[in-house]
Amino acid sequence: MRRLAHRLFGSVVAVATVGLVSAPSFAQTAADQGISFLIGSQDPAGSWGNSRPGTTVRDTATVVDALQSLDRTQTPEFGAATFWLSVEPMQNADDLSRTVLALSNTSLSFSADDARARLLLARAPRSGWGLSLTDTAAASLDTALALRAAGHSLDPLLTIDALSALVGEQNLDGPIRWSSRQSTALETARSRA
Repeated sequence: MRRLAHRLFGSVVAVATVGLVSAPSFAQTAADQGISFLIGSQDPAGSWGNSRPGTTVRDTATVVDALQSLDRTQTPEFGAATFWLSVEPMQNADDLSRTVLALSNTSLSFSADDARARLLLARAPRSGWGLSLTDTAAASLDTALALRAAGHSLDPLLTIDALSALVGEQNLDGPIRWSSRQSTALETARSRA
C-alpha cells in the first residue's frame, strides 16, 4: 500500500511539474497566435474594427493597448495603428478617452495631449462626461474612461464633480448603472480601474 502511495504521489508530482513547465510556453504560443490574428485582420489604413459602425476607434485603441502590454510596439502594424488614431477625427468622448490612453506612451503623445484638451472641454456642467461631446448629462462608462484619460491633468474640483457623478450612478448593492434599467460588470470595472 505504501509503495502504491509513493508511486501515485510521484505521478502527481511529475504531472504537476510538466504542467508548470509547459504553461509559459502554452501562454506564449497563445499570445503569438493572438498577435498573428490581430496583424492579419488589420485594415490597410492601420485600424481595426468589426462590422458594427462606430467601433473602429474603440477597437483600434484596444489593440494598441494589447500590443503595448505584449511589448510589440516596434512593429509596422503598431506604427500604422497609432498614426491612424492620431489623425482620425474623434466623434465622441469615448473615442477621445481611448485615444488618449492608447497614445499617451508613444511617440505621438502630442496627439494624446490634443485629444485630452478636447476631452476636458467636453465635460458636462458640474458633472462627468457623456458619450456625445455636447451631452449635458454624464454617463458612468464615459466618465470613468475620461477620468482615466485625464489623469493628473484634471483640476481637483472637476475630479470631485466627476467622481460625484459616478457615485450618484452607483446602486446600493455596489454595481454602477449603465442606464436607469440595469447595472453591468463592465461599468463597475471601468469605474474602479
